[in-house]
Amino acid sequence: MNTNHTCLIIKPRATDYIKGTNSPIQFKAVTSGDWTSHLYFNELQKINDFETNGCVLFTAQESFDAQMDVIWPTLPQSVQQQITDMGYLDIGTDGKLHFHSSPRFLQVLAGNGFNGNSLQDPWDVMRKYGVLPWKDLPFDASITQAEYLNPIPQASLDKAAQFLNLMGGKNAIQYHWIVDNGANNPALMSEARQQSPLCVSVYCNDFSWNFPVPEVVEGTPCHSIQNYNSTSAGEQVLDHYLPFDKLLVPAYPIPYVMQGVVNFIAPVEQEIVNETATVVSEIAKDTITPPSIKQTLLQEIEAILERFL
Repeated sequence: MNTNHTCLIIKPRATDYIKGTNSPIQFKAVTSGDWTSHLYFNELQKINDFETNGCVLFTAQESFDAQMDVIWPTLPQSVQQQITDMGYLDIGTDGKLHFHSSPRFLQVLAGNGFNGNSLQDPWDVMRKYGVLPWKDLPFDASITQAEYLNPIPQASLDKAAQFLNLMGGKNAIQYHWIVDNGANNPALMSEARQQSPLCVSVYCNDFSWNFPVPEVVEGTPCHSIQNYNSTSAGEQVLDHYLPFDKLLVPAYPIPYVMQGVVNFIAPVEQEIVNETATVVSEIAKDTITPPSIKQTLLQEIEAILERFL
């Protein structure tokens, strides 16, 4: 880290979804809440004194990749082959091939340069553009600050769009708040993490952070990491500074928790989703039907979706 750490921008929006309040994301447990066995890459956001201030992008990318590791065995063989042929698999820390995407791709398209990002930004980018293989746009010691934010070539944008289409379009990627500027809520975090890892934001400083168990400090959040498991000792997080694995004790303030959820939507399901979106849009624009009837229609549509998807 450095003393001018500007990795995170807090930007809650009135239109954001909040789990348990207005989020349409259906809960589906895919793990016990422990994502340890799906983390196969350790990313550094600072190399050779070049600080990208990209923690938000790295955290979201790591969450996306961990979810793809879970989803991978469920994908049709034809989709697996296409994703493999496009170069999305890399050798992980276990010596085997795993899905590996580029946080640099997200940082370029977020458009904020090295000035930090909000927790929503990378998920918005992924929903619009998809993701690109790490090897197509890496960040290592050979990448200079001058070239890091070079514009994305059209061929790379086309590849990312093709991947997004394979997964089912933007509806395959959704997100909502778990904690939005609130008190620590480990129970809610543990329940939500059964569906996907959590992107959390905390305050930290140069003097107390880079230890296996950082000292408890308070202040305006300035850093984002991935929460991949909980223990009785606290929250386990994956960082982008050494040591990668850290433990935040229960007293460590975690005021912001964002959850991005990745799914595979098969072509027939995508058609249903698209048609449903059209119907819902028409209902919303209808100025004649009473609100109570509109609500009933929307509830019926939701019930049908739950049966077929």
